[in-house]
Amino acid sequence: PLEMPIIFLACLFLSRFYEFNVNNYLAQPASYLHKMCLKHSETKSNYSGLFQSFLCGKKMQKSEEKERLIRSGIYHLIVVSGGHFLFIDYVLELVRFPMWARIVVLFFYYLMAALQAPGLRALVHMVLALLKKKFNWSVSPAYLTLVSGLVTLVLCANYWRSLSFWLSFSVCMALVLSRSLWPEAKGFMRLFWQGLVIYVVL
Repeated sequence: PLEMPIIFLACLFLSRFYEFNVNNYLAQPASYLHKMCLKHSETKSNYSGLFQSFLCGKKMQKSEEKERLIRSGIYHLIVVSGGHFLFIDYVLELVRFPMWARIVVLFFYYLMAALQAPGLRALVHMVLALLKKKFNWSVSPAYLTLVSGLVTLVLCANYWRSLSFWLSFSVCMALVLSRSLWPEAKGFMRLFWQGLVIYVVL
């Protein structure tokens, strides 16, 4: 679309020269909710830390277990990522939560998960996707993904230097483009191609 370069340049200017960081205003409530999540999810199991990473976004300490997860290519499934937000939104939609309530729940989960960069990107993307569905915007999934990434960078300019943000954004864009490359793929083949794309990108 003709307006895409304008949107990109505007977001680039705002994020590089304005240096806004929305997380500065969210740090205090996020810290409280994150500590509550860690407190109530702690168990005596050897896998307590793993569970807290999956649920609360706790950073995993350098260990042999973490290295095995990284080598196996499934580390991104353990730490809080866009997939967590998609799953929560899917469940809420199944039980007929209205759009505004789903956005509120996802926002509180972003706070509880310690303001993770992939979390904000996923939250912004899902808010835009929900608004697109609500107001019937005629934009492509790739366009929506790109704009959501740019909006995230405007909201938190230091994510330009965040590896986790760029990995999350790259995976999301790769998945969107893979659907365009293999539009007929369904069932197992669709899962296969999506899994292959994620593995290659990561």
